[in-house]
Amino acid sequence: QARREDSNRCTVIDVVPLRIIIASATEGELLHIVYNAEDLTAGPQCGIKNNGTLTLRFNRSETCASTKECLEKHLVAHEKKMQMDIVEVFEQCGLMGTDNYLESSDAQAVEDSWCDFQQA
Repeated sequence: QARREDSNRCTVIDVVPLRIIIASATEGELLHIVYNAEDLTAGPQCGIKNNGTLTLRFNRSETCASTKECLEKHLVAHEKKMQMDIVEVFEQCGLMGTDNYLESSDAQAVEDSWCDFQQA
């Protein structure tokens, strides 16, 4: 929480979710962020973002580079979390299929229908 006298205090004007960010780059004091502008689930647009790009200007190039590093770190962490979530979903689907197969009173019928599916 920033205090009124804190030099890093800021006002949040808009939000760009991590999942829609495509790339970022620095140019001196400028941080350019490219994102998927067609993602309608990103929330309300206030007009600060323009055609899938957002540029932020910092007081110093060092602050800009540090911000880009922080953004990249969070993007990598978000991607890893998404991959883990997908693996977990696949594992749960596999377990559900095994449970259903083992609980089936007519396991041979299930096996036959699976063979029919594979041949189609």
